[in-house]
Amino acid sequence: MKIAICGLFDFRNEIITRLPGKAILSVYFEFSSLFQKRIFDFTPVFPYQDVSSFKETIDFFVISYKEGSTLQSAIHTLKEAGIPSSKIILYSVFRASTCVDPLSRFNSLPSKGFETLIFGMSHAKSDIRLSALSHSAFSFAAPSMDIFCHYSILKFLYRTYPETMKNVRYFLFDLPYYSFDYDLSLQRSFRFSKMIYFRSFNDYHHIDDPFYISSFVAFYSVFIDGVFSQGYYSDIFTPNSQKISIREKAVAIKKSLSGYEKIWKKSYPSTIAENSLLWTSLVDLIQKNSPAAEIIVAVLPFNPVFRRSHPILTRKKKMEFYQNINVRPGIHVIDFFADNLRSSDFMDHCHLRPFSSEEWSFRMNERLFGKGGGAK
Repeated sequence: MKIAICGLFDFRNEIITRLPGKAILSVYFEFSSLFQKRIFDFTPVFPYQDVSSFKETIDFFVISYKEGSTLQSAIHTLKEAGIPSSKIILYSVFRASTCVDPLSRFNSLPSKGFETLIFGMSHAKSDIRLSALSHSAFSFAAPSMDIFCHYSILKFLYRTYPETMKNVRYFLFDLPYYSFDYDLSLQRSFRFSKMIYFRSFNDYHHIDDPFYISSFVAFYSVFIDGVFSQGYYSDIFTPNSQKISIREKAVAIKKSLSGYEKIWKKSYPSTIAENSLLWTSLVDLIQKNSPAAEIIVAVLPFNPVFRRSHPILTRKKKMEFYQNINVRPGIHVIDFFADNLRSSDFMDHCHLRPFSSEEWSFRMNERLFGKGGGAK
């Protein structure tokens, strides 16, 4: 695999360290106004006007520039030189991509006879300890997932493992109050870091720019596929869990609150309408194929600091949530939003600290399943 790095600055060093062993760095390209020498780090450097002569011999052109005018100029220059989008990697756009493929983890398990399947966002991933549940469980929860992701995973499971799905007794969904306003594919600030989900589903939802999709497929083939895989189990708490000072914690909470205010403040009617249809289709899919199974919707706890500082917003979103969840026979909604937890139990606005999550998971299990093991 022959690689060209477009740009000698910004993320060049990071790209070098992440290139797999099968990759050979053949050449650099740089704008003449930024660099005039023909050799850098023992590798030839060519101006961009020479790119077209390499389009047959180079497998991938990795652009190292940060997002901005220089990046756009490099994209334009490569396209003008006839380089296909399937060979252009926008490294700065996808560099933070999570390496968690929600389906490959399940596919790789030798035994899939779980009684409980969990779907949700990072809340469920960090807060729900599988070892505390009354039934064998697998969690598909991962950062920033939305209703579209949950539905896509379920469609795959019923299509691929119809017999295995007959063993599932409980489908547990972590849905915060803003779930029906939320569409991952429309979140411009971080949707590209979660592209691996859409690739796994073979459906990029509202990401409809073929150039970015092709570029991510190229990024995946070079920087993710077969190079790095991340274990992702709910009983392994991946975020940094060392002790932090009260001041550091206050700063973290304030930062997380400010980042989440937008989704609580605004309403997106078209997104609500689409998510309502997706949720209905999801419920129909389960009830058709697993008629004896129970669907549990859990609203997981939020930091009391957040609740106290946003009382009007949270009441409004709660009302909208219950209007859209369409409660009907076979669905149990259990609301832990204002559960009896202290601010010190949280790392930020909604993620519990490791010890607190373990303790809370046993309480949640008691509330969900009781001592007899059935959903209440």
